[in-house]
Amino acid sequence: MIRKRDKRGQGLSSETIIILVIAVIVLVIVVLGFTRGWDWVFGGFAKLPGDLEKTGQACGFAGENNLKTTYCNEFKEVKIAGKNQRVNCEYLAKNNYATFTTLTEACGSITKLAQDTCVNERLDDQKDMINGETCTVWKAKTA
Repeated sequence: MIRKRDKRGQGLSSETIIILVIAVIVLVIVVLGFTRGWDWVFGGFAKLPGDLEKTGQACGFAGENNLKTTYCNEFKEVKIAGKNQRVNCEYLAKNNYATFTTLTEACGSITKLAQDTCVNERLDDQKDMINGETCTVWKAKTA
């Protein structure tokens, strides 16, 4: 009696096919990176909106909807003039770093909030900035 061979299990598994596809994609990216330059491969990411643009849009939303706590009391990390710092929406609006709808009323003093942020987030007194001033300056102010 002749037995028929079971042919199941002789093909490539789906895991193997997925790994091969990923390996081919990585290989293509590496080849393009070395032949055309890495800026050609990853240069599109530079066209994404920056932190300042995203923060300006968020501040516009807070201003339009009169969200005073978000507008005044939340410091967002942005890069201004090549320096990373924490700013609130009022600071961005007053210094024309972004254009958006502002609150109808002023924020008031943020000295205590800035001092607490410097301490609680363990910011460097000389290097880290909040609304354009170092933590040393904020800590010297009276609340």
